[in-house]
Amino acid sequence: MWKVFWDNRGTAIVEYALAALPVVLLTFGIMQTAWIVWIDNLLTVSVDAAARCGGVGSTTYPCAGSDMVSTANAVFGPLSGASFSANTCTNGVGLIGTYSITFLFVLDMRVTAKSCYPSLAAI
Repeated sequence: MWKVFWDNRGTAIVEYALAALPVVLLTFGIMQTAWIVWIDNLLTVSVDAAARCGGVGSTTYPCAGSDMVSTANAVFGPLSGASFSANTCTNGVGLIGTYSITFLFVLDMRVTAKSCYPSLAAI
């Protein structure tokens, strides 16, 4: 009867199963956090570039004249699904961009970036 307590066959797989789940969850959490930071940065750069293009009135790439939404979509190019809308600024032009993310397949969240650039006509 005491042999059951001294038998240690199979303990490695049990220890691996107990340790692997937290490690895998931590790894996926780090990857998802990096993904969210990258999307937030790309969204911020997109609305900043589009607002600058609208304020200056540039037509060089990625600017598309006064259409800031198409400029923001061009800069946000590696991804799709972001929604951009014009933002009312004091003495300038602006843009708001939003992107929806599912964090770890459980939590739905939305990343938002807002930009305002002074218009050359206002200066």
